[in-house]
Amino acid sequence: MSVVTITRFHSDAASEELVARHTALVEATRAVNPGLASTWLGRASDDAWVGVWRWEDAAALDAARRNPPAEAPAVFGLATTTPTVEEVTITDLR
Repeated sequence: MSVVTITRFHSDAASEELVARHTALVEATRAVNPGLASTWLGRASDDAWVGVWRWEDAAALDAARRNPPAEAPAVFGLATTTPTVEEVTITDLR
């Protein structure tokens, strides 16, 4: 079953910088873990961001957590609050 992670954080960084760092993180993650199916990054307000990543299965997410890419601190270093992460197992995907 697919697994989705929803990460929420705040940042005062320019959106272009944040998007560029997110893109680098996605590319680096996919280079070592092809189980990352899709990603979305959205802005909830001026400084609130939401990242949604869909994984092929829990094993792919577990592998990524065991071996995070070096680019991860560059993205979350821009956060002004501690990021929160929710993990959702998809039971119905249409």
